Amino acid sequence: MTPCTPGERAPGNPGLYVPDARLLQAVESQARRLSYPWRYSLTVFAAGPQSTDLRPVWQRLAQATLGGNPYGPATGVAVLEKAAAEVERRGAGYEVAPIRTGLEAAVRFRRDDARYLRKQFPAEADLARGADLFDRATGRYQAILDAVADGIGDPAEARQIAGWLREAAAAERAVGQIFQALGQ
Repeated sequence: MTPCTPGERAPGNPGLYVPDARLLQAVESQARRLSYPWRYSLTVFAAGPQSTDLRPVWQRLAQATLGGNPYGPATGVAVLEKAAAEVERRGAGYEVAPIRTGLEAAVRFRRDDARYLRKQFPAEADLARGADLFDRATGRYQAILDAVADGIGDPAEARQIAGWLREAAAAERAVGQIFQALGQ
């Protein structure tokens, strides 16, 4: 394993060498862990024309956030609402281990997303509101993680967790709608 600290290499500098076998192993592992319907997925970024029109980006972000992913498993709000219904239905019998990784990722990514929106679009009031909504969702995800550290103990706790999932879904939906409006 080659150690690499985040930010260690400046943008544009050569990256770390990774043997092909190690790269394939990482890609397969990610596909399994995130339950992708494919085994291998690799994105290659190639230089291309630069555009200042961000509407297609906002449209794609809105689609993913609002749950309209046509290329794989459900995303965004759709996943949160389904999880909330399942937690409520199963109560203490709900197995939290499968969603723990997703919640951990949501805490990390949404915190980063909020930071990015504030840094890159400081004069955009709608995106500042989006950042606040991402922070709200992050708080709910963290509360859920803290609550399920030892599983779901009783129906009251299950209802509380389902409520937090719905609150996170509402915040995510509002952000998706902001992105959708920007994509018009």
